[in-house]
Amino acid sequence: MFSSLLTLPPLSNDRGHSEPRTSPGKAWGKRHSTPAISRYALVNALEQKQMQAWFQPKVCLHTQRLVAVEVLARWCHPEQGVVTPSVFLPWCRAYGLDKALLLHMLHEALVFQTRWRRQGVTLPVAINLPTYLLDDPDLAYTLQQTVLAHQGAAADITFELLETSDTATPQALYAGANRLVACGFGLAMDDFGVNYSSIQRLMLVPFSELKLDRSLVQGISAAPHQADYVRAVIEAGKQRDLIVTAEGVEQFADARLLRQAGCDYAQGYLYSTPLPAIELAQWMHRHKMV
Repeated sequence: MFSSLLTLPPLSNDRGHSEPRTSPGKAWGKRHSTPAISRYALVNALEQKQMQAWFQPKVCLHTQRLVAVEVLARWCHPEQGVVTPSVFLPWCRAYGLDKALLLHMLHEALVFQTRWRRQGVTLPVAINLPTYLLDDPDLAYTLQQTVLAHQGAAADITFELLETSDTATPQALYAGANRLVACGFGLAMDDFGVNYSSIQRLMLVPFSELKLDRSLVQGISAAPHQADYVRAVIEAGKQRDLIVTAEGVEQFADARLLRQAGCDYAQGYLYSTPLPAIELAQWMHRHKMV
């Protein structure tokens, strides 16, 4: 089925990622701009725990219950306020700090998972992982040891491979992904469906989850051609025993169509924006989602 999808063009070149990208040199925010963010500022933000994990709920389309959360980084700057990843991620990449940020987000997620377990809640998390980091043969071991140090469970953690970068070779991608799977982690194909490399990567890597890009999902109930394409993708995912998650869901009609098409989970503003941990707890209590 996926081989047949290779003949279909992407519906859009707008990736519409939940964390919009930019390049170094853009503004910090609407009111403040700067030509650069220094490496010192980013390292200091990590050391001072200004980089915080926020959580976006992932909801089962069939039961409307909370099934997991995606971990998204926010820089709580003492002067600029909450800084979104579109501002600082390009600089993390430029300074070689992607791995440090990944480990920091994993640590944050594990701390909160421990707190949730004490409250009787087991809540899996998904964490973004820049794909080029799989070039490091020790990455999987480092992540595994971090989880064990917190007495966590790899089965409750899924790493979402981002398409903003790639490994040096397909062999490195395959080997790195398999090392993560061997450690017990889940793997998700993020932003699926907007270019051909998504399909080719999905056929190469042992993913457990397929995440439909928001550009495929938004307005699907009013776009028959788009709906047919997404149905085909969902069917193909099911044939490979993948969990299928829709990102960027904002309309009830879109969620209904996705549910009818066999999509498993959804996340987006229809359910919740990304939330700091304390607000996530309030959201869970208010919606009785667990």
